[in-house]
Amino acid sequence: MNPRDYWQMWRARGLRLPLTHFLEAHAFDLRRGTDTATRLTPEQYEAEGETFERSTFYGAAWTSVIGQWFDWVAERVGPEFSSRTFVDVGCGKGKPLIVWAEKAARAGATMPICGIEYYAPLADIARTNVEHLGLSERITVITADALDVEPEIFGQRPVLFFFNPFDAVAMRAFIEGVAQLDPIVIYGNPVHGDVIEESGFTCVHETSGWHNGLFVRAYELAAGAG
Repeated sequence: MNPRDYWQMWRARGLRLPLTHFLEAHAFDLRRGTDTATRLTPEQYEAEGETFERSTFYGAAWTSVIGQWFDWVAERVGPEFSSRTFVDVGCGKGKPLIVWAEKAARAGATMPICGIEYYAPLADIARTNVEHLGLSERITVITADALDVEPEIFGQRPVLFFFNPFDAVAMRAFIEGVAQLDPIVIYGNPVHGDVIEESGFTCVHETSGWHNGLFVRAYELAAGAG
């Protein structure tokens, strides 16, 4: 992690943000020898085209937030939990995949875990992180535009995890394509939550706090939708 990034966080938000970032992002990598914490700004992408224009830049989700949502989904789904595929749409460097796999292993859950990332350099980093931790048999990383992936590979009633991965147009196309699967959608920084609701989903749980990384909503299909 570049010390300049911490300096910029401190100037923008005071001590709380850099301290939290260290505990929730940087420390994760220090303990595991992985590369997930360093963000990628739009200027650092070597990409172009429609997919790039509709996507947002990479930033690591906070460890505790991923863990809290694992616990929430496990409680809500109950005995069916291991049969649900966990899919991180726009998985970046793979942190949610790793956290989910580690917690699933401790809980004795054998659910499939899949990440989809359109930007090949990020997908390659995710695979390197997964291999480094010996999780290749638990986690699959697919390099693809999420809109080009056949929804059926997610299985029925998957758990879909987003952290504001793309714009409203792409979100509408994706969510309407997967609605038939009756998924649970976990949407961090849900700036296009209205699009999901217009597509027949309803918010069933929400967390929030002092940072947008804490603002997460869970959506399920409304009764009679789909």
